Amino acid sequence: MEPAVIAAVVTGGFALVVALYNALTSYRRERKLRELGFTYDTMLESRKSELSREETAAKARADYEYSARLSLYKRFEPRLFQLMDLADYALDRIKNLTDPSVWTKFVLTEAPRPGIGRPPMAQADYELTSTLYGLFAPLVLVRSMSRQLTLVDLSLESRIELPYYLASRIYSSFKDGAKLAAMHPPLTYTPFHPAWRERRQQDPATYWWQGLTMGRLENILDLLSTSGPESGEVRLLSFGEFERLYERVFDEGEEWQRKALAVASNPLVFFKPETRPVYWRLLVVQACLYNSLLRTPAGIQPPTSEDDWMEYLSLGDHGDFGWKEPGHTPTFEETLEAAKEYLRRYVVAPRMASRQRSIGDS
Repeated sequence: MEPAVIAAVVTGGFALVVALYNALTSYRRERKLRELGFTYDTMLESRKSELSREETAAKARADYEYSARLSLYKRFEPRLFQLMDLADYALDRIKNLTDPSVWTKFVLTEAPRPGIGRPPMAQADYELTSTLYGLFAPLVLVRSMSRQLTLVDLSLESRIELPYYLASRIYSSFKDGAKLAAMHPPLTYTPFHPAWRERRQQDPATYWWQGLTMGRLENILDLLSTSGPESGEVRLLSFGEFERLYERVFDEGEEWQRKALAVASNPLVFFKPETRPVYWRLLVVQACLYNSLLRTPAGIQPPTSEDDWMEYLSLGDHGDFGWKEPGHTPTFEETLEAAKEYLRRYVVAPRMASRQRSIGDS
């Protein structure tokens, strides 16, 4: 017999065996159900009921997600719109710091006093108040969002989750002075040395505090917040309101208010790239994050690889961030490389780890 014929017979025989097995299995299952009192009609109704329950559950889930998304948009899209506007202003204020003529405006108007547990307040100049507002006003919105967002909210809509993640990294970067100093090339940075008050006069790059604790950040954000029109609502002060607040606090403010403003402006006082290298790394990191934040309304999907993330966090045109006067160090390229390393370790790596856990759980 021809091999092809043999193969056809074998294949046909195997198919017949499978068909008989399936028929026998189905017959046994139906006989067992009949023995238990089930008929074809009751089995059909049972299946219809099961499908109806599944359809009801799916509809309930869809209704819940639709309602949750509507609530999410209502609560956060106006804030995101305002956050984008403030992100652009923050970038403008960071770029403004590359101009040496601005540095001369960041001066003290009171002398340090022994026994006073805060830095002296800086002069209420437009350059100072506008820079403070640019750096901290966006974070009032981020804090407000963080107090209302849940993990369920974030899982529903990437258009909100992605910009919120970027903004939250800006928020947390203020406390990372030591991490920023450790990036290559490493900087010597010990602002909490027991003799910092004396040593920072001779070596401010090492001993001048160039960041904020989360508690100090919360205090300045409290000053930038006021009650909204609805009960329990928080509203960000306008820039004009903040200017007047700064002048009022300087003249007659409570000590905690004076301390909050003094600590927030402390890294800017006598600012020069040579004396605030850690702070400049911090601001370049924030510039990268703000620049990425401004891209999110275009509908860009969240990056899925480390290389894609680093491209997404790129600063774009570097020309606006170089010193407007030659001869200053560190160079922008050196600062940018340190900023990129920080972003890779503390923005991208946690995101990639979270993605891997999600893939593992699915």
